[in-house]
Amino acid sequence: MDKTDVLGHAKAALERTTDVLSGMQARLDAAGLGHRHRLVADEALRALGRRQAELVVLYEEMLVVPENELPMHWQRFFACYDDFLEAVRDARSRLAREIE
Repeated sequence: MDKTDVLGHAKAALERTTDVLSGMQARLDAAGLGHRHRLVADEALRALGRRQAELVVLYEEMLVVPENELPMHWQRFFACYDDFLEAVRDARSRLAREIE
């Protein structure tokens, strides 16, 4: 497992999480939600932000681990990223109902 390749994939995944959160924030801002709906939306975004913060920590750990430990850290990162994507799908569904 080449550390440079793995770190490149992880960095690209982190950049995608930022793009996803920015896009969701922009969509919500444009929706003009009422107070109650906005509270639900803001909590969903905060929850996704916490998941993204976990990914940042895992990525930073991957930067400093010995190469022989990288596969274990990559698996943890990938599992967390997969959880993030699932949470995004759930949040988008919930938020779509709030916007309607």
